[in-house]
Amino acid sequence: MSLSPVLNEKSARALTQRIRDSAEVLWSLLLKAHDGKAWKALGYGSWAAYVEGEFDMTKQRANQLIRHARFAGQLTEVTGVETTVSTLPEGATRTLTEDQRDEVVERVRSERIPPEQVEVIVRETVAKAQEDRQAIADLNARAPEGFDPRAEDARISVTHRFYEAVQTLAEMPSVDEVKALVPEYQRYRLKALPDALSWLEDFYEEWEVAS
Repeated sequence: MSLSPVLNEKSARALTQRIRDSAEVLWSLLLKAHDGKAWKALGYGSWAAYVEGEFDMTKQRANQLIRHARFAGQLTEVTGVETTVSTLPEGATRTLTEDQRDEVVERVRSERIPPEQVEVIVRETVAKAQEDRQAIADLNARAPEGFDPRAEDARISVTHRFYEAVQTLAEMPSVDEVKALVPEYQRYRLKALPDALSWLEDFYEEWEVAS
C-alpha cells in the first residue's frame, strides 16, 4: 500500500480547510436530519437508533455535533456571515454550557462584534470556562471532608454576580450623567432602586463590622 506524500505548508493548509468545510457540512446535515425527523421517515424507532444504525455514531456524539451546528447557526444569524465559526473545532465549543453560548450570541449581537472577531470572543469564553472548571476542580481537590460542590457552585454564582454588580456601579459615569440618560418612559425599570439601595447599605454596614 502506497503512503500519501508528505505535504508542504500550502498543501497542508488547503487540506485542513477542506476537512473543516466537510465538518461544517456534517454538522448542518445532522441538524437537518434531527429537526426533520429523518429517523421516523426511515422507520427507526428513535434518533439514537438512526445515528447508530446509519453512521455508527452514538446519540451523545451526534447531539454534540448538533449543538455545535445550532451555535454556529445562531452566530451566523446575528453576523450574516455563514462561515463565522467554521474554523472553530467542535471540541472547543462543546465545553460551553447553553447559558454560555447564549451569552456569546447576545454579546455578539448587542456589541455588534465584527464577524472576523467572533472566533476570538468564542475562544475567550471557552478559555474562561476552562479556567473556572479548573479552579473548581482544584478547590474540590483541597476540600475538607463534607465539602458540597453544589453548594460551592451556588456560592460562586451569587458572589460573582455581586462582584460584577459592584464593579459596574463603581465604574458608572456621574449621577447627573446617568440621570440625564434615563428617559421618563423607562422610570418603571428603577422601581427596585430603593430596595437595592437599602440592601447595599445593610451589606456595607455588616461588611464594615466583620472587617
